[in-house]
Amino acid sequence: IILLSLSGLVFTSALMTEWGLYPFGQPFEKTALSLKRIARSSITTLEDRGAFAALGHMFSGIEEIADNKNKTIVGVQHIIAAQFTDMSSVFNTYTETVAAPGHIADLDKENLLIISAGGGVFKLPKVSRKLIPLVSNLKKRVNDQEPHLVNPYSGDDISERLTVRDVAYNKNSKTIYVSYFKYNKNHDCFAVAIDKAEFNVNSKSELDFVDFFTPNFCRKSNAAGGRIDFFGNDVIFTIGAYDSDFESDSKNWNLHIGAVLKISPEGKAKVLAKGLRNSLGLVVALDEIFISENGPMGGDLFTIVKDGDHFGAPTHSYGFAYTKKDIYKRPMSPDFSEPSYYFTPAFGTSQLMFYNKSYFSRFEGKFLLTSMKTGSLYAIDYDIKTNRVKSYETFKVGERIRDAVVGEEGFIWL
Repeated sequence: IILLSLSGLVFTSALMTEWGLYPFGQPFEKTALSLKRIARSSITTLEDRGAFAALGHMFSGIEEIADNKNKTIVGVQHIIAAQFTDMSSVFNTYTETVAAPGHIADLDKENLLIISAGGGVFKLPKVSRKLIPLVSNLKKRVNDQEPHLVNPYSGDDISERLTVRDVAYNKNSKTIYVSYFKYNKNHDCFAVAIDKAEFNVNSKSELDFVDFFTPNFCRKSNAAGGRIDFFGNDVIFTIGAYDSDFESDSKNWNLHIGAVLKISPEGKAKVLAKGLRNSLGLVVALDEIFISENGPMGGDLFTIVKDGDHFGAPTHSYGFAYTKKDIYKRPMSPDFSEPSYYFTPAFGTSQLMFYNKSYFSRFEGKFLLTSMKTGSLYAIDYDIKTNRVKSYETFKVGERIRDAVVGEEGFIWL
């Protein structure tokens, strides 16, 4: 039965391919390769699980051919030559918008914490999918800053970009940390600072955010990093270069600019790494610190960070200037630290995660990097022993991804 079905399928598909009929509207050589794989896997299924399972397996392969058309050669659950895996039909959308761009943190197996761009605070139960507004003073602290930010090159008012940059929840101390642009009246400029508030998931009390950390440098720019994670009791924090092209800023290890910081529970900061432009991804995993870094035009980075690293900005980069001129020096070594991996062309890296759950076995033990430009999730297979990226896969989401988190239950929230 299986052999007759396959023979009929090959004959029928040849005619349908010739006539360009659905689902085989692609060159026959691609269809033939797909059918070969379907036949081989169907026969294996027949031997292992019987005729009905084999027939089901065969027809699922036909559906894959129909879905992928000219993009790829397929063979029952295996995309052979695709440049990316389309995930848009897999994701469930819980809510349309919360004054984007918002940021997200995992509270526990049942709840997420969402902070809107303007400082609105919400709890999102993972089952009911209904946003619960939380009373706090954060919105007032974020918005009650009258000075405007003007792009020095275009003259445009870009004050709407002076928003929340990240949120993280320390489950041990039950404390929320939020980074956002804070105005410095003394120097008439902005810096990404951190506020904190104690929070119990089941509490209905007002969240009282207070100052936690303010950098010792500010500027009128929005390229400021602002990611938060935890290493033991310390807060790890990325700060961008605020579009600074001054080598003196980059070389000054006492200055909180273009850097990765380690901040004590008391708010005292130590500079761990320098020479960064705008690190929008950060995760502590495998007892190490990892970041994603936005290069200029190209040269986005995924890299481990060690105490004393300098990644070369503003003089060194694996990218190009926005004028498309090749003005940067390379390689980084021996004067600066080589990244674990760089992407050229760049795809607008944003948040970085490490997947240590079992729900998605394909992602287990891999880093997950999100993109604002391509709207994709990249699964990075990284070998920490050799500090080498072995490969990465692209999973197309189809939305601009600014923040993401791995939940306790193993789900990925974007």
